[in-house]
Amino acid sequence: MIKKILIIIILTTLISCQNKEKTLIPVKNKKIGGDFILTDHHGNSFQLSKYRGKVILLFFGYTYCPTECPTTLEKIKSAYNILGQDANKVQTIFITVDPKRDRKDVISSYLEYYKVGAIGLTGSIEELKRVAKLFYVVQKKKISSGDKYTLEHSTFTYIIDRNGIVRYLFRFHGAAKELASAIKKILKDN
Repeated sequence: MIKKILIIIILTTLISCQNKEKTLIPVKNKKIGGDFILTDHHGNSFQLSKYRGKVILLFFGYTYCPTECPTTLEKIKSAYNILGQDANKVQTIFITVDPKRDRKDVISSYLEYYKVGAIGLTGSIEELKRVAKLFYVVQKKKISSGDKYTLEHSTFTYIIDRNGIVRYLFRFHGAAKELASAIKKILKDN
């Protein structure tokens, strides 16, 4: 466990130091990502590998997130607008880091607002931890008062190619046009 935490810290530090200005980071480590099964916001089983053939924009978040998650969804929406018809070749996936508050109906309402056809995923705490581990996601609960809390969490959007390989990490502060450009490159390459 300590070894995995150290790997996450080293990976995050290296990415931060080497790519201070980059918002789109090519992924060379093929150990990031992988197939998984969770439950979608309609209550159906979801398996990532069944979406091969589409470019996947996958990110971890929660519906009570004050800034990062809504901003990410707005950028994805803008990128879809830039892509035009090519947006049909992309699937956005939102994985909750807060299954306690993010019930299926809450996720469904939240995602519907952004109108990008996103699939919201949830599961047991153990299932979500396994998936977060595949993507080296870090999260920490911050208690504000009583039972109110926020979650600090990794804010990358994982751009996965049509073969299921994580090709890029898109940083939260990046622009929608950069995201659209990366998607176009993947669509052109494979």
